[in-house]
Amino acid sequence: MAEGVVKTGGWRWLISAAVVGVLVLAPYGVRLGWPSLYADDVVRIAQVRTWPLVEILRRPFNEHLAPVHGLITWAGWELCGGRLTAAPRVFTWASFLALPVALGALGWAVWRRTGWGDVSLGAVALGGLSWLYLDVVANYSGSGFVWALAGALVAFGAAEPAGRWAWVA
Repeated sequence: MAEGVVKTGGWRWLISAAVVGVLVLAPYGVRLGWPSLYADDVVRIAQVRTWPLVEILRRPFNEHLAPVHGLITWAGWELCGGRLTAAPRVFTWASFLALPVALGALGWAVWRRTGWGDVSLGAVALGGLSWLYLDVVANYSGSGFVWALAGALVAFGAAEPAGRWAWVA
């Protein structure tokens, strides 16, 4: 790191990260109280029940090729124990978990680019304020796009050495 770069660490940053996480995720957490499945979700479950995992990973769903989402669907069905009555809760949780994973990837990518912990927390807070996540948390099939976003952000963050673009005071 270049001399003069402002870095934040320790307990203060950890507490700030927890507060940002709670404030960003709390509005979406309400959705966990009323789990449900929608038409696309039922089709995904039907595919998991009738196709082998290899087919789920290589075949498109509608027009989307989403092997990671297919793997998450398969794992979710395994967590359900093959019971359709447990599926709404498991898949609602899976759609909710896409949000903190993507926001964590966003924070990490910004930190890798800037070297500033506070800037990365600000990016997470601003990114979490988007109304677009409402559909993702409400609809499991929509969460595939956020899982893809998380993967893209991890690739973006890994593309450069840490702090390469850090600002020098």
